[in-house]
Amino acid sequence: GLVSVSVANSALFDREALGNALTFDVLVFDMGLPPLNTSQQFIIMLTDINDNTPIVAPSSSFTFNVPEDTPRHSLLYTFVAEDADIGINAETSFTFVPASSSPAIPFMISPDGNLTLTSALDFEAHTAFVMTIRVSDRGQPQRSSTFSLLFNILDVNDNAPQFTMRVFTASIHENA
Repeated sequence: GLVSVSVANSALFDREALGNALTFDVLVFDMGLPPLNTSQQFIIMLTDINDNTPIVAPSSSFTFNVPEDTPRHSLLYTFVAEDADIGINAETSFTFVPASSSPAIPFMISPDGNLTLTSALDFEAHTAFVMTIRVSDRGQPQRSSTFSLLFNILDVNDNAPQFTMRVFTASIHENA
């Protein structure tokens, strides 16, 4: 015959806690004399739902000290996101979260988490940059989290000293 199973509490079937499959045996008895029985093993495959948010461990903020003479296109860091889901629900991508009040950001993050320098730095113009990055999964509904970056631009000796006036005059007494 047809057997129907309903789940009263789906929280009991958390794929991340139980694994991808549940195996159990069902033993059935009839009411006849003598009673007869049979058993059958069942496997329930648990389908992942997008119930976990991708995160970047170990922190929600990162600080980088970048010398102002760092070459353009330098790879500064590679972020790795963790998502307890599987398949498309665990595939992640990184993007900058636009900030309206900050200067143009000389950094880029690729969808796979590579953070690179995109333009020359100048300590004398900007000593620091702050930005936010979002990591999102590809599940439905999409889940995401954010983390912040602080870039301290380190000064290097890249400016020769200069005289502030074109002509200097001084008087010295003869017996000084």
